[in-house]
Amino acid sequence: MFPSPFAALVGFGFSSILFSALAPVPVAGRFASITFSEVKQCGSFSVYFAGGKAPAALPLTLSILPINGTPVFITLPDDAWNSTAQTGEAITFLPFPEGTQFIASLDDADGHGTALVSDILIIDPSETNDTSCLPADPSPFAPKFTVDGPLRQCESFVVDFDPTQGISAPSIRGFIPQGASFPVNQSEAALGTSGNATYTMDAQRDSQVLFLFSDQNGYKETSPLFPVFGDVESSTACIPMNSLANAASLESTTSSEHVAPKIAVIVVAVAGGVVVIIAVAMVAWYVIHRRKMRAKKFTKLNDARSPLAAPDLEKQRPRHVSPPPRILTSVNVSPISPVESQYNEFTSRTRNPPYTAME
Repeated sequence: MFPSPFAALVGFGFSSILFSALAPVPVAGRFASITFSEVKQCGSFSVYFAGGKAPAALPLTLSILPINGTPVFITLPDDAWNSTAQTGEAITFLPFPEGTQFIASLDDADGHGTALVSDILIIDPSETNDTSCLPADPSPFAPKFTVDGPLRQCESFVVDFDPTQGISAPSIRGFIPQGASFPVNQSEAALGTSGNATYTMDAQRDSQVLFLFSDQNGYKETSPLFPVFGDVESSTACIPMNSLANAASLESTTSSEHVAPKIAVIVVAVAGGVVVIIAVAMVAWYVIHRRKMRAKKFTKLNDARSPLAAPDLEKQRPRHVSPPPRILTSVNVSPISPVESQYNEFTSRTRNPPYTAME
């Protein structure tokens, strides 16, 4: 199937990355991301959520929690969540005047958070001075629950109320902006008509928390934002192990733009895997190529040093060298003797030589 073991390794790595990117995320009733839009007085307010899995307890509820005021709960239709596309969206209106500060939370039917809480949002002024969504004669908010004393991590605090007004000890749910929501445990129940109950601060130090009070008669209100104090010696035994609060993949923003859907996450993951595989392949090719070059170089050196190596004809070819010129230093010519045959021949050929006529 693959031309080489290295190609098989690359193909296997790419397949693993692609499979892991396309595999469903094992999230139990939690949305992976949530975005809250900006909002103007009597203007539309939208929430967009994506990824993860819808909770079993439906319908979803959009909880709008003004700081120190009366909360508003908006039930979303069942088709607000598209399980096939894994996206959801809802658009609504908020009956609050400009300048109101609030936080928002997307909850299931049991009052549990399905994503992180929003940041602190503010109602902006209407460009057309629209007041159609506001109550005609709003009554000023008068809180019925009071938190006694500063809040410290994993320490007790007291909530005061007036039982004569038909108010009972409340159940409390805490909300941390851009964090999680959690139930606040009651450590001591109210005794008779004492008008106070004791709770344990289940939030970490250096954070801010808003309380949603709910009594047994259905009355609800919110608190101001409270800072949570503490130090390194503060106990951590009360801090809930909330997977929603510890999930790094969750996101809460207030941008008007939607977060990227799951397909964008898949594309980014696959692209990142391809880049890594290409980089590994390039490094492997360079190492293999370098080893081959070094092996070839050492083979040539070994062949040159070996006595069994084939002779180099170019080096062993005899070089043509001209002999040095001969220098004639003397001429050894013997005189012709009269007794030799050569002399006789010489005289026979010379008639009447000059010395014969001398007397």
